[in-house]
Amino acid sequence: MAPRKSPDLDVEHFSYTDSGFSYNDIAAEPVSRLLLLLDDVALAKNPSNKNKEDAKHLCTKKGLTAQCKLYGISFKGSDRVGDLKEKVLAAASSGLCKTLPADLKALRDKLKEKYDEEEAEREALQEEEELLGLQLHYEDFLKVADDPIKAIDYDPALFLDHHILKNKTKAMDMTKTYHVDNAIAACKEKKVYYRTRYWEQQWYRDSMHRQWNEVFVVGLDKKAVDKMFTEIEQLNEKNIKELLKQTEKEEAEREKNRQARKEREARGKAQKENEKLEAQTARFKETLVEWEEKVREPKDKWSRMMRKHEEFLFKEGFKDAKGNQRMGQKKAGTVEDSMGHYMLRCDETEEQWPDSVPVEGFSMTIRGDAARICGIKGGISLGADFELGAYEQCIARFWREGEKASDYTVTRGYQEDNSDGEEEDGEDEEDFDESEEEEERDEENTDDENDEDEEDEHERPRKRVKLAKQDKKPAVRSPTPSEATKNDSRKLYFIHRGRESGEGEIQYQDDTTGDAVSWLEFTDDSFTKFFGVIHIDIAGACEFYGYKTSTTTLDPTAGRRWNDYSEGNYERERRGRW
Repeated sequence: MAPRKSPDLDVEHFSYTDSGFSYNDIAAEPVSRLLLLLDDVALAKNPSNKNKEDAKHLCTKKGLTAQCKLYGISFKGSDRVGDLKEKVLAAASSGLCKTLPADLKALRDKLKEKYDEEEAEREALQEEEELLGLQLHYEDFLKVADDPIKAIDYDPALFLDHHILKNKTKAMDMTKTYHVDNAIAACKEKKVYYRTRYWEQQWYRDSMHRQWNEVFVVGLDKKAVDKMFTEIEQLNEKNIKELLKQTEKEEAEREKNRQARKEREARGKAQKENEKLEAQTARFKETLVEWEEKVREPKDKWSRMMRKHEEFLFKEGFKDAKGNQRMGQKKAGTVEDSMGHYMLRCDETEEQWPDSVPVEGFSMTIRGDAARICGIKGGISLGADFELGAYEQCIARFWREGEKASDYTVTRGYQEDNSDGEEEDGEDEEDFDESEEEEERDEENTDDENDEDEEDEHERPRKRVKLAKQDKKPAVRSPTPSEATKNDSRKLYFIHRGRESGEGEIQYQDDTTGDAVSWLEFTDDSFTKFFGVIHIDIAGACEFYGYKTSTTTLDPTAGRRWNDYSEGNYERERRGRW
């Protein structure tokens, strides 16, 4: 049988490494491994992680191609992984992989011989480097050999050779060494006798006490080593007892100093707190004086009014001495917190009727409304008395966003105080009849054109909303989910009545659903200032602002009466004027 030749022998890709004969750095797998890793049945019987990992790397085109090259198995470049796997497994099963082709075998032997030569050179070079390192190490040891402690810390084995074995030293105290464990290991290796003891003490703080809590003696004479060890041990125990007493005394002194320091720090802290409190009190007093001085300063009327508002915020804790808002000092208020006295600013009425502006300015007092009761559970009835110069002696009734004016009814004892202020017995009707109205109308027709204009000016159309009377307490209903959400709003709607300052004519706005509904909305959670729009017959829609100056309010029963501004009173006063 002719010797087998390997196909396409590309020598440059072959090499010999620590793993053996290799192709592209992939070593030849033994036949037994090929039969295990390429046979799925055999691999399933030995499913170790290593076998699975090796099979994963072997069963690639690169791995199988390398095995074909290393064992001289014929294959095509177009063969797939499955084809290569079948060819390698068939060659291993038939024994083809047990022998290599002659040219491959010669190449392997040549590469192995070269590898062995290079390995021998590397080993020789490594031995030379090790010998040189040992020589340098020994030379460095000789530099410190005269000092036993430095010598044993540098190299315990060389120390034993140089000081103990060479000089046949019977016993030597090496207590001060820092590397006792290394020295013990060297003594065991050199078979040199030693004794050691270590005391664990809490008082041990630094290396200056090391010779008192550790003993280490080495030598060739056992009796001499034991004698020296016993003497040092007894001396150390005595020193340790004295040191413990001294340490306890020092520790007591340190504890005393710590307590004294803590007391001084506590006194200093208390003193600083007192000084800080005194400084804050002084600044507070100075700030109050400054506020009072600023309030008394002869500035314009509005500045003085705003100063009162700022002073109120400071005294109530809404702002600090520098005018900054105090976050977290006051919790969010409710609509009940809106009650109090406010300064009003209404540029429209002030510009149109400057002579009607009071010396103290426009004002409003929000109070409870005893004449009404809210029909919503948890609701509150609010009213107000206010002055707007040309519109004076005014009274208002509020309802919150999400409520209706009809949710408020007349309280028992105030049945005559309905929305119109008219009594059911018809007394107003008896005061004047139709004939009197006709005579009055005839007289008015004879007036000149100016009188007609004045009469028309007084006869404005008025829209009235009447609330039903109730002789008993009305049923209270629970708010709907939307009302419960809106009732937390800071917006209030209101109807109002008052007098025109010129002739004292009654003015009233009772619109609760149209575009002429008056309203105000608080602009902070503390209910201290608001912005709103009020509809007045003599001025139309007017924007106005309110700034709280105190929480003082009138008694709910002491406010102006809604009935005083009734339609009946309006007619009687109008007839009286004309």
